Amino acid sequence: MKDIQKETQPNIENLPITQAVQDLMTALRNLFRSEVKLARTEIKSSLRTAMKDFAFVAVAAVVVVLGLLSFVGFLVIGLGRILRENYWLSALIIGVAFMLIGSIMAAALLKKLSHKDMSLPHTRQNIRHDADVVQSQIHDIRHSEKWRKTS
Repeated sequence: MKDIQKETQPNIENLPITQAVQDLMTALRNLFRSEVKLARTEIKSSLRTAMKDFAFVAVAAVVVVLGLLSFVGFLVIGLGRILRENYWLSALIIGVAFMLIGSIMAAALLKKLSHKDMSLPHTRQNIRHDADVVQSQIHDIRHSEKWRKTS
């Protein structure tokens, strides 16, 4: 990779300072544009994945709710008979139990989602690398300027 960079970059020591600075500024502009493009691509990819996951969870939730409706009816009637035909009390107990279970499940899902990495790791790595390259270019320009002054 370093050989490719050396081939594509002009020899800074042979360029006038103004040309070297202009080339550096052009490279920085191009670098910024490519980093923004990479960030957009990563964000779109992350959003696409999140939307697919959300759609799957939503469909699964609808299916579960449909199955639970008849099961809840069964539980309310069964518990109501045990409670001497107090179906209101049975419905209250069953409703609270399901709300408690649903709350625990939602908390677990939120905890899982909070641990997902959405920090654009490729973009962050590229920016660090690019900053190193720019620092090296600036160092080379300063070094060549000092060398010219002493010559």
